[in-house]
Amino acid sequence: MSKAASLLPEIVRLILQTAVGTGGESGSANVQLGEWKKQLALIGVCRKWRAAGLPLVYSHVIIESKEAADGSKTVDTNAVLFGGSRGQPTELARSLTIMMVAYSRVDVFIDNVCDTLALARGGDKASQRQWRRISRMTIDLCAGRPYLFSSTPHDDNSGRGQAAEEALAPQRLAERLAYVVPNVRTLHCAPSQNIEDCAAFTASLANRYAGQIERLKTH
Repeated sequence: MSKAASLLPEIVRLILQTAVGTGGESGSANVQLGEWKKQLALIGVCRKWRAAGLPLVYSHVIIESKEAADGSKTVDTNAVLFGGSRGQPTELARSLTIMMVAYSRVDVFIDNVCDTLALARGGDKASQRQWRRISRMTIDLCAGRPYLFSSTPHDDNSGRGQAAEEALAPQRLAERLAYVVPNVRTLHCAPSQNIEDCAAFTASLANRYAGQIERLKTH
């Protein structure tokens, strides 16, 4: 038996809590996807470490935007490792971090986030299966100049309908995300710039959760 495997369960859990950065709570709201992937090695030490580590490591769902070599935009996530015959139970998830670092349109990114979460639950884009155990959400819309729809000026004929759609976009996006993740109690919205489109979306999201929120942080 290795020294790691011979440690008491309480010691193993303390080590894992420190390594995962939970501070005694399941799910770190600050961990990024690259760091999370490194944590997977912790649950591969032995059966004891796996049993103690699964609820910690798999308590946090992360979705980050990324830009491919051809310039296309997509998302990278650990959500695909939850659910399904080979995944971990989605009931382990307690927190969600959404980071936008490569998109230029908030609407496209948030819609892709919702699609990703639905597909990870084994559904499809139409089914919108929910992540009911997640109670903490962090949203960071941090890079570039986001626009909800288009950065081009509207002409008099076609622009009115598009302008009206843009005005309703923050509410639509907030409603969709809040449906997929319905039971958020702690919400941290952190746009790094004072951008009107980002602020409109995060304000709509905070308003959508207003009846249940226990802690709200925006800056």
